[in-house]
Amino acid sequence: MDRTYWDKLAGVYDARVLNSLAADRSGVIGDAIDGLANRRRSCADFGCGTGHYLPALAKRFERVVGVDHSRKLLDAARKRIAKLANATVRQGDLARDRRTLEKPVDVGFCMNVLIMPDRNTRQSIGANLARWVKKGGRLLLLVPALESALYVNQRYVSWNVKRGVARSDAKQAGLHARADLLEGIVPLDGAPTKHYLAAETRWALGEWGFDVDSVQRVEYDWTTEFAKPPRWLREPYPWDWLVVARRRS
Repeated sequence: MDRTYWDKLAGVYDARVLNSLAADRSGVIGDAIDGLANRRRSCADFGCGTGHYLPALAKRFERVVGVDHSRKLLDAARKRIAKLANATVRQGDLARDRRTLEKPVDVGFCMNVLIMPDRNTRQSIGANLARWVKKGGRLLLLVPALESALYVNQRYVSWNVKRGVARSDAKQAGLHARADLLEGIVPLDGAPTKHYLAAETRWALGEWGFDVDSVQRVEYDWTTEFAKPPRWLREPYPWDWLVVARRRS
């Protein structure tokens, strides 16, 4: 999705795009941020959107910069951080602009940004993340879980069967016909979206020069998947993978 797409989405971004920090059922993301927090450290939010994470980061780090390629999303982010003296935003294409940051940061955040279906674009962003995070520094990465997408699809099929739909028909309404599961590409709101296996996050980050410290689930309510989920639809809940990784020295 290019810059024009996100510029057009800016007016409805907060309503259409999940605020993962607020939606996290168990506060896993907040705990991870606290674990990395240090008032002497610098940090960057790569693909910051309208800046949902920036106020929380500004409270915990010495210097915070939000980076995004959409000018209109950054306009909204500037309003969100208007009263924060230690937070700034700047425009940059994460895949193409190697000089987006003047110098590497201690901690990088990349929250549901590496979701484009094109592998070359993801590889370019990963290589740049390695440039922008100091050696020995940390990266906090949030990505959609392929395991969760398959699980949600199974629950969706079961839900339709409970409603009287034949299982063969319910399966046809599932994601398998529109997904490239081998590549982890699953439609999300109609757009092909990269999802990750837990083991795959270690492999990908290793290619980019990071060693993974931990991989955790970030669980969300069923309302993030279905407009009106039935009451019996409870845990396990859908989830993303949250990865903490160290930039190799």
